Amino acid sequence: MDLKTGKTLLNKNNDIVMPLASITKLMTAMVVLDEQSLKEKIRFSKEDKQNINNYYSRIRIDSELSRGDVMRIALMSSENLAAAALGRNYSGGMKAFVKAMNKKARSLGMKHS
Repeated sequence: MDLKTGKTLLNKNNDIVMPLASITKLMTAMVVLDEQSLKEKIRFSKEDKQNINNYYSRIRIDSELSRGDVMRIALMSSENLAAAALGRNYSGGMKAFVKAMNKKARSLGMKHS
């Protein structure tokens, strides 16, 4: 796309609908940024590991990081354990977190996500 004119210069398969990679992690970050302190410490738990079906993670259980660092890891490394810990540590727990994510999606007009 030409940035000055907005004219499309080249496109490929522009009529194919494709899912966004890691949209859930992006929504996780948006919800966390709405009302959570990025300085608060989060401890990774066995419950977080269970929430990701015990998949491999480089993060050690019982380690502790700031919420901001956990969010960076979730986004930059696509780390599922970090995203699970953010949800579990949300005010009201995972159920409140999922509710906040759905509310955020509706507010953004996301109807097919």
